[in-house]
Amino acid sequence: MSNVFPSIQFPSSIGINSLPKVQLVDRTFKGVSFVTNGSSYSGSVTGRVVVVLIGGGGGGAAYVSGSAANTGAGGNGAVVAVVLPYSSYLLSCSSGIGGSGGTSSGASGGSGGNSTCTITETSSNIQFGNIIAGGGSGGSSSAGGAGGTFNGYVMYAEGSIAVNGSSGGVPQSTAQTISSQTPPGLVVGIPSVSSCTSNSAYGGGGGGGSGSSACNGGKGGPGAVFVGVLQ
Repeated sequence: MSNVFPSIQFPSSIGINSLPKVQLVDRTFKGVSFVTNGSSYSGSVTGRVVVVLIGGGGGGAAYVSGSAANTGAGGNGAVVAVVLPYSSYLLSCSSGIGGSGGTSSGASGGSGGNSTCTITETSSNIQFGNIIAGGGSGGSSSAGGAGGTFNGYVMYAEGSIAVNGSSGGVPQSTAQTISSQTPPGLVVGIPSVSSCTSNSAYGGGGGGGSGSSACNGGKGGPGAVFVGVLQ
């Protein structure tokens, strides 16, 4: 797995009960939920809340029958992370799916799904955030797909970062590193994949098709949502 959340390495399959609990000086950081590829989370949390969203990667386009040309890779998903001040919140979040690769001559890849999260401060019943980390677009027969974009809003955040996904190339997808020293101290790495190759990294675009190899585009990587709380 290539994406790295703050100070935590997650396995490829994870349940709420297996999320780590890290003892800090006079404080405890606990992972609340980590969902991927269309899964969702709804629940109440109390503390300083950390939310990280990655949109699904777009799929690569299929090769064009009778042509030796390569086709476009999918775009990467957007990455958004916020830290909210100590309070009680109700969260409703869903993770995007990875876009499918094209399967018929010259067909474009599918777009990655959006990862979303609405955050309501429960004592005031005010919605502090409606966050959308957009999925990457699928590649076409002649160009890579566009990267996903951030939409929505968040307010009263103590720290935040929002980075749009990189566009796909032809036929390789685009490597992208996102790093922020401000809270929540996020580092995310999305690797490039070659033609005809699916991307297993969160938010990574699938490789485009290859006419010389007569192979179709790869599937985009899944989206993801991480929720943690500092108590």
